Amino acid sequence: ATELYAEVRGPRRSWEQGPRSRVRGLGMLMGEKLTGSLADEILTPGEGQIRSLFVVGGNPASALPDQHKTEEALRSLELLVAIEPFMSTTAQLAHYILPPKLQYERPDLPTLAEPMFYNQPFAQYTQAVATPPSDELVDEWYPFWALGQRLGKPLRIRGETLDDPTPPTSERLLELLMKQSRVPLEEIRRHPAGACFDGDPCFVLPKRHDRSERFAVLPEDVQAELALVRSEHYEHGRYQGRNG
Repeated sequence: ATELYAEVRGPRRSWEQGPRSRVRGLGMLMGEKLTGSLADEILTPGEGQIRSLFVVGGNPASALPDQHKTEEALRSLELLVAIEPFMSTTAQLAHYILPPKLQYERPDLPTLAEPMFYNQPFAQYTQAVATPPSDELVDEWYPFWALGQRLGKPLRIRGETLDDPTPPTSERLLELLMKQSRVPLEEIRRHPAGACFDGDPCFVLPKRHDRSERFAVLPEDVQAELALVRSEHYEHGRYQGRNG
């Protein structure tokens, strides 16, 4: 098991490392590009310009800042695919709409929600309880698996390459996601109403003597930006920026 220590993780400033966007030289946060630059990445010509976009269960046409620019960008794409069960504003602009299975039509686990919503080690496996109305409906992951097969770039999950020409089942993907779980998936399946799985308690070890990382409470660039914001002023009903 991984040992955890009561230590500070020093600031990594991940956005200053790795690839940067063509637009304003923006970095990445937690391995993802910044959504606010998507419209410019689509509209700005040149090498690396985004010309196709797959949207899964999201609605950038309504959710992103500067809605007019976002709509212009989405309309300019050569291919916009919405994997969406509802006719959202983004789906209305899409070249193709791929309707997925709904929550009762597929097996599932709360693998992503657990740390946020449960203050106890609760887990529940739910099997599909409804039959999809059409054989053409697929889970959201299937189009990406199929594209990976056609492009010769198979998907990898938990260190396993999904290069078999036969698509995996949703059950198989859940098994891979739970590959390193403290509680085996088979044990979770034995409790159809869900259960709290105590298992062996985890303890955080004391700080190691050779570690000296500290929190960066107020980095210099953040302090400078806050000072600029403080210099801004506004009148009732009218915002007055730094430039008057």
